Amino acid sequence: MASTTHNPTVLLKRLFSLKDTSPLYLIIDSMAQTAQTSVLHEIAFHTKNNTHNAKNNVKIIYISFETSNTPSYCDEFIDASRFTSTKELLHVLNSVLENGKKETTDIYRILLIVDSINYINNTEITEFIQAIFSPHTTLCVVYHKDIDENENHTNNPLYHQKHMQSYYPNTLKLLKYIATNIFETFPNLDTNKYVADEEELEACLNDKFIVPRGLNNYQSYNLTLTNKRKSGRSLIFEFVIDSKTHSYINYSDYVRDRKQDRATISDTSMNNQDMFNGLTTFNLNISDKQKRAKEQVELPYLEAQNFNSGGAIVYEFEKDDDYDEEDPYEDPF
Repeated sequence: MASTTHNPTVLLKRLFSLKDTSPLYLIIDSMAQTAQTSVLHEIAFHTKNNTHNAKNNVKIIYISFETSNTPSYCDEFIDASRFTSTKELLHVLNSVLENGKKETTDIYRILLIVDSINYINNTEITEFIQAIFSPHTTLCVVYHKDIDENENHTNNPLYHQKHMQSYYPNTLKLLKYIATNIFETFPNLDTNKYVADEEELEACLNDKFIVPRGLNNYQSYNLTLTNKRKSGRSLIFEFVIDSKTHSYINYSDYVRDRKQDRATISDTSMNNQDMFNGLTTFNLNISDKQKRAKEQVELPYLEAQNFNSGGAIVYEFEKDDDYDEEDPYEDPF
């Protein structure tokens, strides 16, 4: 495990392929980058295609509150919207888990995916998770951070408001405390030509209620991983993920590579002496001597841009200025 700590990419692949025992995965997504188009597909891909799991069968059970179509990677699909209480859902789920264990003795692990944990009341979440916990079961829940927990979801019979004590934690805080690994998805705005920055994205989604184009891009998105060690220490890693090629890049390396690419393009455009050939009838290139002379030119008023004088006004008197030092109203400052 020491090598995975020094290599975050190896750790991420081990978590996706369920090589490390982890009872609860928490995926925090948003409207800009949902888990359906990102992390869930990566986990399913590595779970089904990993050679370690090929010898030991992994059964994927999908509990749906929002998904209408059965995902291609799941082995069993449970429509949770038809139940009137969490206890009914747990009763059916426990029977499915028991039947799955009896079908074959070669089952290595059961992956249980909940597409939206927001529909379960936060007073029942601990009971729900505790009833599912087992040595061979990994629970993967998705939490939508854009949904207001205080809203009254009357359309869903499972979500009902109870009298809550003021000191009781909300759903997200409770899940972050229980989860052993936390994945949070973000859109990669560097590859999105329709959104300039995070401030513009937040203004579109929250203020204007407009969903920009280019979001939920599974070929390039950002992922923040919080890995809780047995010692109690939490390690945070940031990645840029391409789900099409299943490649993962450390975010710091990604930023450094982009800066190097931009610098290379800038140097190439500055040093390319043939780029202006044939475009004009006069010479647009400058020699090295002209470049050095350009750098040595002293522009006026640069002293005021040093910001070392605390915002003082720089004024140089000329010989024609009529200035009386004893008159306070003629102070040029």
